[in-house]
Amino acid sequence: LSFLYCVSRAANQVPELRQRIWKGEIIEYQNCPTSHTVALPDGTYCYCMLRSEKPFQEYLPEAVQAQEAAKRQQSLEDGTEEESLPLLFVSSLPWITYDGIVQPTPSPADSNPRITWGRYRREGTRAFLPVSLLCHHALVDGLHMARFYQNLEAELERWSG
Repeated sequence: LSFLYCVSRAANQVPELRQRIWKGEIIEYQNCPTSHTVALPDGTYCYCMLRSEKPFQEYLPEAVQAQEAAKRQQSLEDGTEEESLPLLFVSSLPWITYDGIVQPTPSPADSNPRITWGRYRREGTRAFLPVSLLCHHALVDGLHMARFYQNLEAELERWSG
């Protein structure tokens, strides 16, 4: 949940990651909540939606409660298509580390960013964590993606500083 908080805050600092294509128009949200996967005991998963505008001390207990509620509900629904528009789709793969990943997207494609991270690995005194970002290229280009990664580094630096 700590890393999810940093990812959400980093993404929300990039206006292009808050933009969506809806009915042929570009709309921009003030802040986009995350919809992340939560593992269930039987090996399946469900979705949980969280907002990260609050300070971490307020976010964490609410996030824990929301995840527990999501586990009880076991839903794979993000609501209607219009309700899912502002979401940042987030997944983690804590079982593997990777150098690249291909994300599944619906057809026709939506314009929600997808953020995934895997298992970290150590090399000497340094830790490396794979983080991928998939975006709709009509809204986001390399500069915007670089800003996300720079923001994520800054958010993580706040935790380690």
